[in-house]
Amino acid sequence: MGKTVAALLPPGATWLPAPRHTLPTLPGQPPMIGYLVLVPADQQPPFAAAAPDRSEAGPAPSR
Repeated sequence: MGKTVAALLPPGATWLPAPRHTLPTLPGQPPMIGYLVLVPADQQPPFAAAAPDRSEAGPAPSR
């Protein structure tokens, strides 16, 4: 473990964290934690610009 969601995504996919409020879910289902957005490769920003904002992510995982 220790990888961020963004590190697990294939090229062309972007992870957008869900808003800080509780999102509606179906009974017995886990809450939504974010959105998976597929971006066409020719419109994708450079990888460094697409990296998640770590200011709210907590401490970096140890390797």
